[in-house]
Amino acid sequence: MRSAVHELLPELRRLTAELIAYPSVGGSPDEARVQEVAAHWLRSHGLEVEVRSVPIPSTDVGFPGMEVERDQLVLVVARARGSGGGPDLVLAGHTDVVPSTDPQSFISRWSDDRLFGRGATDMKSGFAACCIAAVAVARSGVPMRGDLLVLPVSAEEDGGAGSFAVLADGLDLAPGSAALIAEPTDGRIFTANAGCLTFRIALRGRAAHGALRWRGVNPIEHIAPILDALRELEARRCAGAGALFDDWPLAYPISVGTVSGGNWASTVPDELTLTGRYGVRLGESFEQAQAHFEAAVADVARSHPWLAVRPPTVTWWGARFASAQTPSEHPLVGALTRAGAPSRVAAAPYGSDQRLFNAVGIPAVLFGPGRPSDAHSEPESVLWAQVEECAATIAVAAADFCRLPADAQ
Repeated sequence: MRSAVHELLPELRRLTAELIAYPSVGGSPDEARVQEVAAHWLRSHGLEVEVRSVPIPSTDVGFPGMEVERDQLVLVVARARGSGGGPDLVLAGHTDVVPSTDPQSFISRWSDDRLFGRGATDMKSGFAACCIAAVAVARSGVPMRGDLLVLPVSAEEDGGAGSFAVLADGLDLAPGSAALIAEPTDGRIFTANAGCLTFRIALRGRAAHGALRWRGVNPIEHIAPILDALRELEARRCAGAGALFDDWPLAYPISVGTVSGGNWASTVPDELTLTGRYGVRLGESFEQAQAHFEAAVADVARSHPWLAVRPPTVTWWGARFASAQTPSEHPLVGALTRAGAPSRVAAAPYGSDQRLFNAVGIPAVLFGPGRPSDAHSEPESVLWAQVEECAATIAVAAADFCRLPADAQ
């Protein structure tokens, strides 16, 4: 199987570079176009491919939220068929990316043994590795009971609407099927990930002329106690996170991403808004997580002269990433370790589409090339040898898993 992947390594380079060339930022035309590119590549390499454009399923129960405007989603499902009687395996990856401050980042470039470009790590190289693995397995002639599917999805970065839509529509999978999501894990197996919610905290002040600032109340000056309270909450929530999170300084980070307020340099602002992301613990419901956050903000407000009478308001908006966990004893984990992946499993502090697969009864794990710390970075890059190794590992594990009888699951 590794020799079959080796023959496709030049194609792996070409495909990854082509995917990076599309600035598929969420909500942009290229977010849909890159799905069509993936579909064309998979069809041209012998897989059965279905492509559909569907409206955003925002009224469906469980819709994960969305932070950019879209009217439609392009859904792509590619399949290499087995003989039947075994579990299917879904190889999934998102083709959308976060924005970049560098317009040159969508031109892939090589430097020594690294590939640079937006999406190189998160996660176009991982998705390309899945494509190569699937084609290698299909061409190898290895007998498979289960089908091997490749699932490129969009809208992951701001909630996961792409995976939600294709899963809500149904994938027609055999009993015992599973999914591998090629998020950047540095070549490790992540059986779990934390969730996250997007918050907005609004503080009120009292406007005044800047030359008479003592007549106003500036909410900017009241940020500090709120930030201190969030750091204390973060420390409490991260304590005792468990061995799965040993690789991370923080299992459930809380981060303020934007601060906005005021409308004139010479005016004391009368309002201020903070937005950010809030880590959700394994097994914790959204309602439980929100209650802890809101209580922390309310507690600090009660001890503050101004905030006590004009308490901050907390609202929840945008993406909702539930936590997710698959047992470390799952057969897919065994297939990956037999294929050469490290045997020690871990968890990610970030959200992913894993929870959407788990929610419909499809166990999923994360495994892919690239360091998580390189995701959303400038410049984004991936060690190319790791991309090639992950493609080979995925191919070997996929062939192994899809050969299993259904009752082995």
